[in-house]
Amino acid sequence: MKNRKLGFASTLVAGGITMFCCAAVTPANAEVTSAQLKNQYGSELQVLGDVESIDLARGVLVVAGQHISIAKDTEFSYNGIPVEDQVRALRMIQPGDLLAVFGPLDAPVHSVSRLKEAYVAGATTLFVKAKVFSVQQSMGRAKVDQLGVDFTPAMADAEFVKVEPGQVIEAVGIQPTAGGLLSTNFPVLASMVKTSTSAWPL
Repeated sequence: MKNRKLGFASTLVAGGITMFCCAAVTPANAEVTSAQLKNQYGSELQVLGDVESIDLARGVLVVAGQHISIAKDTEFSYNGIPVEDQVRALRMIQPGDLLAVFGPLDAPVHSVSRLKEAYVAGATTLFVKAKVFSVQQSMGRAKVDQLGVDFTPAMADAEFVKVEPGQVIEAVGIQPTAGGLLSTNFPVLASMVKTSTSAWPL
């Protein structure tokens, strides 16, 4: 699997899910979308990002600000090679590793793949599919689990539709600093936004 860098960004929204893409430094004529990442990694991609913390006792990883629950049947792999021993696989994962996580929202994930590429803040493309927990409309920011998403640049588009708590968003972008904000940019199909009626669990 090959890590990509973002060029200019676009937003694609459909079926109750808001999809954001973010601007990056180089190359200027490249584009990475949610669909492209899911085509590359798999349609059930939930998170692509760096490991922030590991709780082996509870079987929980925090990846790109998202709490990832591990079940007994969660499968693990390293760069596409299966690791049968789950305990060994979890112990191999270290903070800063780049993971691709697959499965449904609000449930233990189906599989976790540790990638050989190194995570580089400001350069590595991140992907997060999650429910919006809270929104600061005046600041153009949303919170998805522990990850802050800055959609200020996208608000300049006439077709932009407000991000609301309870929506499911797919955010693609780059964090200038580890653990920092994920910035969104340039919505082009925002008129297709449909707000999810599901609420964030309390």
